[in-house]
Amino acid sequence: MCTDDGFKPRDATRSEIEDRVRGLRGMILGDIPLLRPPNEERRNLGDIGVAIESWFGLEGDSLMRPDFWKAGIELKEVPLVKGAKGYRCSQKTFITVIDYVSMKDEEWVSAHVRPKLNTLLVFVEVLPGNDWRTFRVRDYAFRDFLADPQSSFSRLAESDWMRVKTRVEDCEAHLISASDGLVLTPATKGRDGRDKRRQSCGPKAMRRSFALRQSLMKAVYRDAVGSHPKAVESLLENLSQRKRPDLETIIQSRLGRYIGRTVAEVASDRGYSGTATSRSYGADVVQLALGASTPRARIIEFDEAGITLRRPRVNASFRPYEDISFPAFRAQELQDETWDTSVVKSLLEIMLFVPLVGSRRSTAIRDCKIGTPHFWRPHDEELRAIGEEWTELQSQLIGGQLTGLRRKHLHMRPHARNAKDTDTVNGHSFTRKSFWLNREIVATILTAGSRT
Repeated sequence: MCTDDGFKPRDATRSEIEDRVRGLRGMILGDIPLLRPPNEERRNLGDIGVAIESWFGLEGDSLMRPDFWKAGIELKEVPLVKGAKGYRCSQKTFITVIDYVSMKDEEWVSAHVRPKLNTLLVFVEVLPGNDWRTFRVRDYAFRDFLADPQSSFSRLAESDWMRVKTRVEDCEAHLISASDGLVLTPATKGRDGRDKRRQSCGPKAMRRSFALRQSLMKAVYRDAVGSHPKAVESLLENLSQRKRPDLETIIQSRLGRYIGRTVAEVASDRGYSGTATSRSYGADVVQLALGASTPRARIIEFDEAGITLRRPRVNASFRPYEDISFPAFRAQELQDETWDTSVVKSLLEIMLFVPLVGSRRSTAIRDCKIGTPHFWRPHDEELRAIGEEWTELQSQLIGGQLTGLRRKHLHMRPHARNAKDTDTVNGHSFTRKSFWLNREIVATILTAGSRT
């Protein structure tokens, strides 16, 4: 297949593909002539793929080779949603389905997922509630995620792939969870939960695909448009980790040297002279304790793995003094979300808790002690239960209920900058709210972490 102007996707070079994609920037999808009918089963998001593929003359086959054969480049559409703080990616980027039978005999150097990670990413602004024909292409980026075998992504991806392969070799594909991957996560989507696939031995397992997290796609998009305000650092590079890494073990070991020491002592050890009464003092010191060379830099591994770092202040029994907040939302933005595309789910999937222990709520942050760090990666059943709570709370708020918004894991309450920071639902004005992770749940997580 080729386009009307003679562009042949299978034979195109990288330069020819780049010339072609430049014309796509800023285009409304409804202006692209389609090569095949829209996807009736996945309205809007599925139609994005049909439109973008049509621009390149691609027929949407499911072959194992990359979309652009000669160039070895895979085309991926990345939906963006615009919120109060700019654009975010609304879902994971799915790379390729995991074949539990063939994976058993694969090696990482020749794994079938590898060529699919040399990508052309096309970022499309999705307008919730609108027809896909009104969506606009914002930008694009070429990204070969495995180009540098020593990059943090390459090394973490290999670790993730090996973890999944071990499950498959042990006839445990049915036990694989999204939490088995940091940067290359074995995720389900849509009706995958009801779609079972055969493995070489053992019961059938849920259909899963390797996928990239929203935080990584957001970072790639910001790089593409030049909107990253912060410097970027790699902990693996800073800490001279050259072998295939276990990021969680590295971070826990790094922070382990500071357990029981006060924040002020850690600041002195790391040569930090920031003001101890500033709001960012504790966050800055923990960042340096992790191995960053500057307190405000983006940590690339956290972008790639979607790690949410929280530093709860707790008592000696690891009971937090406060609930854990998520970003404040606008009711209209919340209404347009589903659990799978929600901000809360993307932040909950991998959390790193670094407790700051103080005998009283009023204990100065400089006098709090570093507690045992703990990674929390809720398994699929936990996420499903939290998702049900989130959906109930979303429905109640959009329906006009402004109080009594509490469940086992989550609750909603005000989280505004000031008294003028308000929102409206069904004609009723209220102080902006956010979701909060209940402190009782955090206490359970931290207590379990302190015993491991």
